[in-house]
Amino acid sequence: MEILNYQVSDGQSGIRIDRYLSEMNEELSRSYIQKLLKEQKITVNGSAVKANYKVQEGDETVSYTHLRA
Repeated sequence: MEILNYQVSDGQSGIRIDRYLSEMNEELSRSYIQKLLKEQKITVNGSAVKANYKVQEGDETVSYTHLRA
């Protein structure tokens, strides 16, 4: 399992969490990210969020994932 941490910067505020994470790590597809969200393996500021969550400047995201080769 790999843990991915990201801090949302000013220019990234207002986009959906699935889009944000797919832009931050091109190895993760949006459908895979949505699966992780459904399994509550992605948190923002310590709380699980849904796929329609829009990130805000300063949010800290943590993803628990198995990266595919």
